[in-house]
Amino acid sequence: MDLRINKNKWQKYKFEDFVDNIREQAMPSPEDSEKYIGLKHLDSGSLHIKRWGTPIQLKGTKFRMRKGDLLFARRNAYLKRVAIAPHDGLFSAHGMVFRPKESVISSDFLPFFLSSDTFWDRAIQISVGSLSPTINWGTLRHEEFKLPPLPEQKRLADLLWSVDGVTEKYKYSLNELKTLKASKTKQLFCNVSDELIELGNLCIEKPSYGATASAVEFKEGMPRYIRITDISEEGNLINADIKGIGTKDFEKYRLKEGDLLIARTAAVGRAFVYKEEYGDCVYAGYLIKFKLNEEKVLPEYVFSYLQSPIFQDWIRKTTRTGLQANINAKEYSDHKVPTPSLKVQEGIINQIDELKTMECGLLKQIGMLENIKKGLINQIFG
Repeated sequence: MDLRINKNKWQKYKFEDFVDNIREQAMPSPEDSEKYIGLKHLDSGSLHIKRWGTPIQLKGTKFRMRKGDLLFARRNAYLKRVAIAPHDGLFSAHGMVFRPKESVISSDFLPFFLSSDTFWDRAIQISVGSLSPTINWGTLRHEEFKLPPLPEQKRLADLLWSVDGVTEKYKYSLNELKTLKASKTKQLFCNVSDELIELGNLCIEKPSYGATASAVEFKEGMPRYIRITDISEEGNLINADIKGIGTKDFEKYRLKEGDLLIARTAAVGRAFVYKEEYGDCVYAGYLIKFKLNEEKVLPEYVFSYLQSPIFQDWIRKTTRTGLQANINAKEYSDHKVPTPSLKVQEGIINQIDELKTMECGLLKQIGMLENIKKGLINQIFG
């Protein structure tokens, strides 16, 4: 998209010339916990805060924020977190509260400037510390950036907010669909809950733990090494940071069509069904393999059940906490799975797949809009 940007009239300003760092400190009261916003409430790449509050009693001074302020996470700068305060309240002392100097920059334009790669590249460059890179106001305030005149800011901000508004509508629809899918999935499995069989009795062999070998750089000809981190929350295979296995003793860990993997620690309950299209794969030790008897139960049906609110609630109640969260093979094997006829299982899979297809469509649209918005921002400031 050609924005026809003429930068001849853009002027250079120090950061402190167009942004105020609000350092109004306050000691939190018990009521402040409900609306408190911490760094964990800020999502990378999003200007919108959708969650807040903490069950933990707040300690130490915090920064007072006003609705519309820009909340900036100065710690772990590489996460690029800045968002608009949705209400008055308190903000983390590990952040900064920004307000625009509206004689230089408009309140509608500043959020997008703070989202740009031009700003973040500079901010990360001046951050200090290796474990938790932190941006200090004393350095940031002197950094110089070029800004357009106020009328041009309004034109550009209107365009960006229109794209952002459409994106948020799609995100709202996605959340509504996820709620519907969870409710529908729960209903489907509750309707067949009078036919319960232990997961272990649905298998043709005992569950087995994966290999404990080291992961190595993946090379053509070696099997892929599937670890918990290679499986997404939705149960898909993540094709990034692909690793091979550092041993030739992998035959007993080789996966076959329909093998079900469930994580026993870390992301407890995360599941994955192997298909031959993924190529030659073996699985790691923190995953448990269940080889299902497909004359009794379909792997995709069990996978859908493992994604359901019913099973996820069981996970929360059963997981042992300590140094690492854990559920072992016996506990999984003893869990009773609703197991109707294969025909009914197929019907349930089809209904859930219809909702998944709709969800994927919305995710694709959101991704496209996010890319358009990011492209526009970087075209403006690049």
